[in-house]
Amino acid sequence: MLNQPELIGTDGISAKELRNRLGMSQTAFWQRVVGTQSAGRLYENKRRISARIAYLLHLAYGMEAQATALLQWLRQAACPPALPCTKS
Repeated sequence: MLNQPELIGTDGISAKELRNRLGMSQTAFWQRVVGTQSAGRLYENKRRISARIAYLLHLAYGMEAQATALLQWLRQAACPPALPCTKS
């Protein structure tokens, strides 16, 4: 069983730092993840990011190996944290 990879953006501070390192505007950065600059601004100011948004940030902006590791972990996990699961 794979261990959950360390995510690259787990709070508003780290997400803003990542956006600044990439030299992206709030609009361009957050459009890939939540669709609007205003939602992204709230995340950056509120500082708390849900696991779902952290997963999307990781997939959108992580290096290929990082994104692949998260995808593999999500696919093998019976019920990843913060994702709805149905009993089969």
